[in-house]
Amino acid sequence: MTFKRTVLAGVCALAVIGIAPVDIASASTNSKFRAAVAKVLNSVRPQQQALADMSRSEFRAFVRCAQSVMDSAPPGRKRYVLAARSLSEQRRRFDEVALDNRAELKQRVTRECYY
Repeated sequence: MTFKRTVLAGVCALAVIGIAPVDIASASTNSKFRAAVAKVLNSVRPQQQALADMSRSEFRAFVRCAQSVMDSAPPGRKRYVLAARSLSEQRRRFDEVALDNRAELKQRVTRECYY
């Protein structure tokens, strides 16, 4: 009986150790992706009249809202955006991800984040 418990404890420990790096990597990807969302939105603000007309506090609230909406993007798509080599490529990839699923994420950002 002791052997079975030891083996079971070892398997559980391996499972926990195996899961932990994924959670840490996922958390890191999520925080980097949120930063990328803010960076992209800051870069397009001058070209988008609706964003340019927002006050600083309104724009910060918009960015936070957009980050929350974009959090629902699949992890692979987040990594795709983060793998861009330049800001312009990151903007293009961000638009692709925002337009996934028949523009659902972009529509949600527009519907939920513009006041």
